[in-house]
Parts: sequence; C-alpha cells; structure tokens
Amino acid sequence: MKKILLLLIPFIFSTYTFAQLDREHWFAPMIDKASILLIGENDNNTNKYQSLYMSTNEVAPFKVDIYNNNVIIGSVTISKNNPVQYKIPFSEREKIITRNQNNMFKPIAMGLYLNGEKPFYASLRFSTLNHGELLTSKGPAGI
Repeated sequence: MKKILLLLIPFIFSTYTFAQLDREHWFAPMIDKASILLIGENDNNTNKYQSLYMSTNEVAPFKVDIYNNNVIIGSVTISKNNPVQYKIPFSEREKIITRNQNNMFKPIAMGLYLNGEKPFYASLRFSTLNHGELLTSKGPAGI
C-alpha cells in the first residue's frame, strides 16, 4: 500500500507544475513607497523600468492582448522560440505602480490583465529607486 501511495504522489503534484501556463494572467497594482519618501530628491525616471515578459511552448504563433481598466493597451504575438518583451513606457507607469498613498487597500482602475488565445507564461519586471523586482503570474490556477 505504501508503494502505491509513493507512486501516486508525483502524479498528484504534477498538476501544479504547469500552474503558470495559462490563457489569462493578472498583475495587481503596487505602490512605490521609496518615491513617496523621497519626493523631489533623486526623482528621475532613468532608474525606473517596467516590462512584461511572455513566452509559450506552443509552436503556432498566437496573439496576447494586454489590458488596463478593460481597455487594450497593447497586443503581441508569441510562439515557441519567440518570446516577447512588452515595455511599459515611463509615461504609462501609473497603470501598474502608484505613488499615491490614498490608492492603497481599495479597488482602483489600475493593474494589468493579459489574455491569450493559447496558454502562455507571463512575468512583470519593474524597478523603483535602487530596487528591482520580478513578479510571475499563475493565472486562474493561482486564484
């Protein structure tokens, strides 16, 4: 009986190994507290960066739409061996990162939603003052 259970464990956990591969991905809005504390000091946009990275194991190319507040802000085409980096311009930074303390802990029209025709992987890379971060979306499996 123990051997059967040991053989079943890898199959049970294998369903979670593809949790990041999905057709929908969400990135919640964030706050840049470092810039709030340093308003006016070293507040240049040369060290602030944000990009979406998307890839897939599907051979046939397909379209991924990028939404903010239910409005398409961009579309890309990805396929196996053709990942895409979608750069979010500094002028559109407020779609994902806020400096307003009043935007915390309440529903607001910020964040990004990605919707593809086939399953894909998505991650968001961004930076604030002297700090970089990487967020990976797990799609509906993460919910």
